[in-house]
Amino acid sequence: MLNKISAQYHKWHLRISEIENIEQLKVAYDKLKEQIKVLGTGSEFPPPPLPDNEYIFALKSPTEMRSWAIKQRNCIRKFIKDVKLGKKYFYKVIYNGEEATLEIKTGKAGIMMGEFHAKENGIVSKEARSVLNKWFNMNIVQL
Repeated sequence: MLNKISAQYHKWHLRISEIENIEQLKVAYDKLKEQIKVLGTGSEFPPPPLPDNEYIFALKSPTEMRSWAIKQRNCIRKFIKDVKLGKKYFYKVIYNGEEATLEIKTGKAGIMMGEFHAKENGIVSKEARSVLNKWFNMNIVQL
């Protein structure tokens, strides 16, 4: 339970209260659930699990996600609820004039790379995939 609480506080960029004994664990967990409920009702998404770089940018709001979905002609708009719940995150990738959409999944198994497609769910170049893999592996090691 402590690991779960710690992971959620980190994911939402919240400050964890000091836990000195087992009774405080339940109190901290209840407090966490309330804080997430308040944050989750807003229009913004929870903080993305991996940082942006010069080519890869997290879609940080429903408006941004809808706009990118229209531009890319893909169906990521139907996953807005999953992003609000912290199950999935989407990133726009712009490398060497090529644009693509990356899905990141989170869960019990940790952070995993999901689908990665160019406009209209097309195939991404080897160069863009290489940049993506480098970024993902570098950031996963740092977690």
